[in-house]
Formats: sequence, C-alpha cells, structure tokens
Amino acid sequence: EQGGLTIESAGVLFGGKRYFATAKISDAVSLAAAGGDTIVPYILLSTSADGSLATEGRFTQVRTVCNNTLSQARKGAAAFRVTHRSKFDSAEFKSVMENAREDFGAFMEMARKLASIKVESRLAEDMTTLLLTTPTRNADAARDSAGFTKIMSLFQGGGRGSTLETARETSWGWLNAVTEYVDHHVRARNDENRTASATWGPGADLKQRAVEIALAA
Repeated sequence: EQGGLTIESAGVLFGGKRYFATAKISDAVSLAAAGGDTIVPYILLSTSADGSLATEGRFTQVRTVCNNTLSQARKGAAAFRVTHRSKFDSAEFKSVMENAREDFGAFMEMARKLASIKVESRLAEDMTTLLLTTPTRNADAARDSAGFTKIMSLFQGGGRGSTLETARETSWGWLNAVTEYVDHHVRARNDENRTASATWGPGADLKQRAVEIALAA
C-alpha cells in the first residue's frame, strides 16, 4: 500500500512447492491512440518451499486482450532475487519496485516500435523458424513442427487480438502469437507444468528470444 501496489492474485503450484502473487503497478496503458490493445504492468513475486526456486520479484506485463505475459522487455529490467541461504533485504526489494515503473515506460516504447514494424507472412515464417531452430532441431524440422504451425496460425488471425491494428501483420503481432502459444498452447504434461515453464522455465526463455528476434525484424 505504501508503494502504491495492489496484489491482484496469488496461487500455488505443485501442491504448494511453489507459490506466487502478482502486484499491479499502475492502470492499463493503450498501445495506440485508438485503444483496444492495452498492457498492464505487474510485479511477479514468487518463491518455493522446496528450494527449487529462489525468492524473486520480477517485472512482468500482461496484454489484456489475451492475458499473455512477457516477463522481460530488455536486459537490466527490474528484478530482485535472493536464494534461501541469503537474507532478504526489504530496502533493495523496494528499490526494484520503484524502478519497475520506469521499466514499464521503456517496455511501452519497445511495444509501440514493434507495432510499427510490418511483418508479412513469409518473414513471419522465417522468424518462427529461427525461433524454433535449436542445436538438436534444424530449420527444416522446425518448419515441420506443430509449434511452427500453431504460431503461424495465431499470427495469421487465429490469435486473440491478432486482428487489432497494432497486431495485424506486425512484429508486435508475431511476438504475441509466440507468447500466446507458450502461455496457452504449447504441449505440456498439464496446465500446471505449462504455467511453470512459461513463467520460470524454457517457455520464459523462448519468449525472451522472441523479443530479440522481433526487435531485429
């Protein structure tokens, strides 16, 4: 309350082994003057009871039209992390909370830049191929994957918010096709595992890589 934050949600995963809460930093901000595509900034607070996750406070933002998340917009974004063997420093954590508002301004600049970059289907295919190519999966295999098909389907009108002016055939639209895929569609043992991956694991890493590819488009 003193910092102007509002806890909006909290939950546990894996039978209470991990738990988290989201604190709203400010009201939603529109990506364009016409509105319709809005972003809300949050601090994601998380820790674990089994030592599998450090205590963290991370800047994250949610695209309201589809509830997609991006945990980091740029390197050096607001973050606080302390292991369970270390002492929690409330003053340091408060500093991160204050810097998060500045980081949100930088994120919105990035998002608007991406919304101004036109991306046709062929370029989107190349970006998706690059995203899904790994040391163990070459470009041909990436193009033949279910993930490639789903991301392209979401980008080409199947995704929530994909027909908005800010998203239709833009780098921002492609990025959100990736985030929707990771947050809601990627294959996982169950929804709990998908959430953990998208927030702290391989899914979060894939979304960060997508940001880098989108900015380079």
